[in-house]
Amino acid sequence: MDNTKRKVALQRRLPNLQKQVRELAVLCDVPACLVVYCPGEARPVVWPSPEAASEVVRRYRGLPDSEKFKSQLDGIDLLEQRNDKVRAKLAKVQQQCHDKETELVLLDFLTGRRKSFDDLPADLVASVESRVQNKLQAIKLRLQELRSGATPTLSPQPPPTSVGTSPVGTSPDSVNSSSTSK
Repeated sequence: MDNTKRKVALQRRLPNLQKQVRELAVLCDVPACLVVYCPGEARPVVWPSPEAASEVVRRYRGLPDSEKFKSQLDGIDLLEQRNDKVRAKLAKVQQQCHDKETELVLLDFLTGRRKSFDDLPADLVASVESRVQNKLQAIKLRLQELRSGATPTLSPQPPPTSVGTSPVGTSPDSVNSSSTSK
């Protein structure tokens, strides 16, 4: 790109950049400034004013170095941070795939499409075993709940309030089918 095109691009984009800085300052209620040195210009473009920009820069320079650089990332740190995020996403997706694969193997076995687990990797067999153990435990707990309340007390149902309505918790079809099946 030649210098003329760069200068035209700068002149075209500079108002948008100023607008974005202004919006950031207003929306976030923070002091902000913009200083741009344009090639061939004696003075920089300063927003909102040279005095306001000087105050923001003065406040920044007054901060201790630990505060100035605590959120600053160099290229390597930025890439490491991105890699960590991608690795975390990958691990999550891999776990989801493993869970789905476990469900499919279990479903194949329950529907009769699979007769054994001999051809599966050991980690998948362990996952299926764990899933079966968890389901069995949940069934045992539910059975205990049901057995402990073997004689549940039924609360009387309120009478229908008007013609064509059914008791709470039942549909008109279930009421009709129960009365015709007797």
